[in-house]
Amino acid sequence: MKILSLNYCYKSNFNNSQVSKPVFQNKTLNADTVSFSSKKKTQEAALEQITSDSKVCNEFIINVIANPRNSQATAKKLIEQAGSPQNFLNWYLQKGGYREKYSEYIKQTVDSAKTPEELLKISPNWGYWVFENKFGSDFFIGDVPSDIGTKDDYQALTAKLLKGEDTGYKVKEFSGGMSGKRAFLVDTGSHKYVLKTQQDYLMYSDKLRQAVEEDSWLKDTFLKNYKENEHMKSDSSYMNAMIDFYLNLNESPNALKIHCFDAKTSSVLYDFAQGESYSGDIDIRTVNNIMPDLKKIGIIYNDVSPNNLKEQDGELKIIDSGESSFVDILKPTVSGYQIEMPNWSGNNIITLLGAMNSL
Repeated sequence: MKILSLNYCYKSNFNNSQVSKPVFQNKTLNADTVSFSSKKKTQEAALEQITSDSKVCNEFIINVIANPRNSQATAKKLIEQAGSPQNFLNWYLQKGGYREKYSEYIKQTVDSAKTPEELLKISPNWGYWVFENKFGSDFFIGDVPSDIGTKDDYQALTAKLLKGEDTGYKVKEFSGGMSGKRAFLVDTGSHKYVLKTQQDYLMYSDKLRQAVEEDSWLKDTFLKNYKENEHMKSDSSYMNAMIDFYLNLNESPNALKIHCFDAKTSSVLYDFAQGESYSGDIDIRTVNNIMPDLKKIGIIYNDVSPNNLKEQDGELKIIDSGESSFVDILKPTVSGYQIEMPNWSGNNIITLLGAMNSL
């Protein structure tokens, strides 16, 4: 019988003895050399080689982030090395354990991040306030396509679309969904885009605008909280953008090209998917099985509809990702920075599996 090690051993020079500096190696710990009474401690000690040294732990987390498609296999191996799921959870959840170390790493990463993309490469489940506090209340992610122009041009386009004004482009509005967002097909003549944006009720109500201007609490507190809640709810333009930037930055073949997200107008811009809607049988298991790359990088797709999938260049492309869940054992949700992804679709496979596991 063998217990797989963590691929670490310790080496250093101290009085001509070999003590310790962590390096990556392929080693196997032979259980036959370990007494039965000490076996559990040996297994737990193998995992603690990761978390006991900050430098080693940071290197491990950096490797997890850089190679998200290996995350599931790595987690499975760690559980095997622990000897049981319970031993793994003891190491994972204990004070000074993996979850705590990962949280510390994420907080340091947020502090040092220069762009939102640095954070979105890691995971899609960031609280809106993280970007707002770090990059300003009108933060902007990505780049405006050259045929639309500057950021100001893009914001003016979004405002005109919401007001029904002439944009100078061919425009078609898609039928509305349940999340209060509106979606438009914008044809500039050289390219077709889909622009999704949340309703802005200040554009439609003179009384609301007047009340906001007259009441500082409405302007500074209520509207700020309202806008944050609009962003954070399921299938908002913000939630779509977070998931799709994550997919794009990790080069998922199932992702539509995303260009930008603008906090000022609560809008997100994509390439238009040139293709036919998915024509095969579809259910929540099938849709995740036919897009295996999503699962590899932690995305579980829940909003099952043929109209949400386009067949393009031999790949299925998701055109509405906002009902997805994000699950990666090695990227635990960090309190105050990240959220468990909201979901209104009613077909959340994560909720179902969790409920079954608790029976």
